[in-house]
Amino acid sequence: MLLLVTAAYAASFAAWTLVGALAPIFAATWALSATQVGWLVAVPVAVGALARLPIGMLADRFGARGVLCALVLVQMAAAMMMSDATDYAGLLVIAALLGLGGGTFAAGAQFVGRWFPQGAAGLAFGVFGLGNAGAALTAWLAPVLWDLGGSRAVAGVYAAALAVMAIALYGFARVPAGLRVAHARDLRGALTTAGAWQLSFLYVISFGGFLALSVHLATVLVDVYALSPAQAGRHVAAFAVIGTLARPVGGLLSDRWGGRRLLHGVFPLVTVLALALAMEPAHLTGTTIILLLGVMLGLGNGAVTQLVAEQFPTAVGTVNGLVGAVGSLGGLLLPVAQGIGQDLTGSYVFGFLLLAVLAQGGFLVNIFRRSR
Repeated sequence: MLLLVTAAYAASFAAWTLVGALAPIFAATWALSATQVGWLVAVPVAVGALARLPIGMLADRFGARGVLCALVLVQMAAAMMMSDATDYAGLLVIAALLGLGGGTFAAGAQFVGRWFPQGAAGLAFGVFGLGNAGAALTAWLAPVLWDLGGSRAVAGVYAAALAVMAIALYGFARVPAGLRVAHARDLRGALTTAGAWQLSFLYVISFGGFLALSVHLATVLVDVYALSPAQAGRHVAAFAVIGTLARPVGGLLSDRWGGRRLLHGVFPLVTVLALALAMEPAHLTGTTIILLLGVMLGLGNGAVTQLVAEQFPTAVGTVNGLVGAVGSLGGLLLPVAQGIGQDLTGSYVFGFLLLAVLAQGGFLVNIFRRSR
């Protein structure tokens, strides 16, 4: 069951980041400004953020299988629409529909939280988080498909993959026998605790930073280092793979030592690495820093999701929806800040400085936060 839900999350995440992977191509095709590109890659992030909380609540209240199937089918339809996109407005609509895939984590988390006990939750959520590898797949595959057959090739492959995943979910996904359905009052209570909101802010840095770089890093690399879209895609794929593989490690370490303790070390290192990237170092140095940042953000993701499962075992989908919704705002803010900064100053420094400031804030919140 864990592998099936992880595969569904990977397919949905791949579709969620599709517009970001193709953003350099769209920018060249329609002569988009840096600000327009920033908003284009931010739209699916924003929609996914807004969708996570209600999707998590629906999954906790009515079950995750139907919710997951519906989300994947909507993304399939959006992928098919890409073959007929002819302008910026059309791309924004497609980006918004693909963005609903951002809610699949909250629904899938309901499966994982109900199948695995607290002592193994960190590792289980880390394995589930391997679905983030969908971003790496898209970063590499989408530009290749575009070179082979343009938008029709991209649309055909992604729509077919999502259709297969929807069929698999409907046919094989099951919930544990005797599962108690969460009551509305349980879900409302979880949303009013300080601990849930504090964890949400921590996820702004870890997952929001990971997501922002997954969808916008290709554009930055093309502009700063004059890479081709395919070359930039390979860099982003490496970042996403390393960050994804670090996530279950973060969950395992959190099971053993505690997620809070792990985050004490992660956030200061994120601050240092983000400041180093703000200085726009040479290509090789910058690539090394990006990969190290991917490791730190992946460890942080594993730690935060372990803390959610530990502190809110009866409302995993709902609290993961809240944490994911607020956390995804980091993925919205950074591309927009970088796009506006690039148009105004010719530099992407503001986005990396914002990440550094948020990481320092996360370090302080983690020290003083409440557990509930």
